[in-house]
Amino acid sequence: MLIHKNFLITFAMLAALLTLMIGCLCYIDLARVESAWKRDIDVLSFKQSNQWQLKQNQLAQELSTAVQPLLMDAALLQSIKTLGHSLRENPSVTIQNQLEYSKVYSVLGGYWSPLQTKNVSELTLHFASGSSISFLKNRVPSADRAGGTGDELTEVLNTGTTRLSFSLSRQGAVYKILVPIEQDQTPLAVLELNSLLDVESSAAVLLHKHLVEVLVWDQVRKQMHPSIIGDWRLNSASEPIASWWQQGLIATEKPPQILQMSDAKFLVTWIDHSRRQMALLIWSDITAEYKSYQKDRYTHLIQWLFIWIILLLVLYFTFRWLQKKQTGLIDHYQALMAVEHQDLDQTHARLSLALRSSNSGFWEWNIVTNRIRFSPEWRELLCLPSGENEMDVVDWLAVLDPNHRQSHHQDMMNHIKRADAHV
Repeated sequence: MLIHKNFLITFAMLAALLTLMIGCLCYIDLARVESAWKRDIDVLSFKQSNQWQLKQNQLAQELSTAVQPLLMDAALLQSIKTLGHSLRENPSVTIQNQLEYSKVYSVLGGYWSPLQTKNVSELTLHFASGSSISFLKNRVPSADRAGGTGDELTEVLNTGTTRLSFSLSRQGAVYKILVPIEQDQTPLAVLELNSLLDVESSAAVLLHKHLVEVLVWDQVRKQMHPSIIGDWRLNSASEPIASWWQQGLIATEKPPQILQMSDAKFLVTWIDHSRRQMALLIWSDITAEYKSYQKDRYTHLIQWLFIWIILLLVLYFTFRWLQKKQTGLIDHYQALMAVEHQDLDQTHARLSLALRSSNSGFWEWNIVTNRIRFSPEWRELLCLPSGENEMDVVDWLAVLDPNHRQSHHQDMMNHIKRADAHV
């Protein structure tokens, strides 16, 4: 009973230790799977950013190609420089300025129709004096200019360098090119071409609150759509991002985020604007990747559970075998000890019998009759058959151990010859 109790205690302790060890190994393995999944998410998010970068490069290439015919028209450039110089010298309205303005407007109007077929939404000529000539695909007279264009325009006029940027105009989110037109290394005007940023099924445009608050057209949009969360307003989006945004499911801290629609999983990535006034949300379906991650995770979990069960069974049967082995050894040694105790008891009994019979004499040999007389104790001690207490010498010698018979016979002969009292 005590052995069985000790067995259970030891088994429970080792099983707990084994469970703890397997749990730690399983946690480390699942953490490795989770880390690999996070790396995959980072890679997917990076691919989304690269997609936007490729889109930017494509828009930049399209705008650079579209503006080249205007920059190669020497007559147009000369007219722009003349008007720019005239406005610089005399910003007030004059007949000369009006004539030059009409000439430039007419030439730009000839380019406007072909540019619209190349996804150009706005063609504007800005002069350093503040005047401008604009052609819009969708004119909104009540709309105001916003989005930091003034800062970008000032930068181009000051530096004389071409600028490509993601910004906002009266048409909405656009990708623009600003090209300076110089005379004697002095910028007189800036030619601006805008390309509408088409919101694809996997992207959304967001505006910062500081930018939106200055837009007249946004006031109506805010009344029609509950699109304000934190510092950001949803400008344009498709499903399911529009629903996610209105439900407040999209985190504004801008980490890669996984959202669910029905049984599908989507990765949502923020792409910040450099001025932090506009941003893009790009999403892509990662259902297959997520299922693969879940399958990998469950596979590892089941593997460790199987290993844990197998090791517990091995530990249990090993302990059972050791217990049986230990019990068998104990039973064997107990049997040996019982035999030894029995032999010891018999020896002790014979010794006691010999001590008791020492006072009555061992045996006597009558030489005349050649017979030997034993005491009752010695007859019992020597295991002689019951009967008379006497026997002749031949019978006595037959009882002796064959290995000692010769020595006993010699002792008797010596006794007879020397007439010793005892042998």
